[in-house]
Amino acid sequence: MILISNKFLWTNSPERNHYGREKFLKSTGKGFAMLLVSLLIILAGCGTITYGGIYDMTFCIPIGIVVMIAGFILIAGVKVVRPQEAVVYTLFGKYIGTLKEEGFHFINPFATSFNPVARDEARTEWRCEIKCQCRSSNG
Repeated sequence: MILISNKFLWTNSPERNHYGREKFLKSTGKGFAMLLVSLLIILAGCGTITYGGIYDMTFCIPIGIVVMIAGFILIAGVKVVRPQEAVVYTLFGKYIGTLKEEGFHFINPFATSFNPVARDEARTEWRCEIKCQCRSSNG
C-alpha cells in the first residue's frame, strides 16, 4: 500500500481504493482533436491581436488576449497516458477516476493528474542515492 496524499490510498488491488470502488474512465478519443482545436484558438487570438494592431482597432487586442487565454486553458486539458501506465485524476482534491488507456486524452482542464507508481519509483531512487552517498562518505 502506498500513501499518495493525505486523502487517497492506492492499493495493489485494482477494484478497491480507500473510499470504495475505483472508477475507471473510458477514453473519448478526442485528445488529439482537442490539441489541434486549442492550437487553432491560440493562433486565432494571435491573429486578432495582430489585426487590431495593424488596423488600429484597439478593441481587438483585449478580445485576442481573452481568446488566447481560453486556448491555453483548453490545451491544459490534453493529457498523455503512456503504454503500461495508469493516471489518477482529481478535481479540487476529489477523486474523479483512473484512466488506463494509452494515448492522448482530453479531460477537465482544471483536473490534476498524477501517476502514483512513478512518484513511488522516483522517491525510492532518491532515497537510494542518499543512502549510497552517506555510506561512501562515511567509509
